[in-house]
Amino acid sequence: MSDLLVEGLRSVTHRLPGLGQVRQELRARGELAVKRLGTTPQPHLELLARQVAERGPDE
Repeated sequence: MSDLLVEGLRSVTHRLPGLGQVRQELRARGELAVKRLGTTPQPHLELLARQVAERGPDE
């Protein structure tokens, strides 16, 4: 019974893409989404830093 289970798990893991392939796929999909939007959003921390700099030291 355990041999059948191990063989089944091996066949499932061989069909699954590797971590590197998953990472490449996600990156490609993200780049495609950014291209479709036409603009690249500003990084969140950079946006906050600019707002603080605009306020000045008084606030």
